[in-house]
Amino acid sequence: MKNISNITNVDANLKKELDLLFKSLCIPFEIYVPKPSRNLKKALKEAASISNGKRNFKTYRDVEEIFEDILNEK
Repeated sequence: MKNISNITNVDANLKKELDLLFKSLCIPFEIYVPKPSRNLKKALKEAASISNGKRNFKTYRDVEEIFEDILNEK
């Protein structure tokens, strides 16, 4: 059976009820919250600093402007 990952926010009481239900039906589901990796935490922190203006980056209107800037670099 192919595994997939599905991340959903679930109320703690509902999680307990679902765990009991899945166990009673012998369905092999485990509901858990995966721990984010260090790289993910670092990327999220960087994204937050960019979006709140603590870090500035050049922006572009479209792909043509990006290529123009790349091709004109000296």
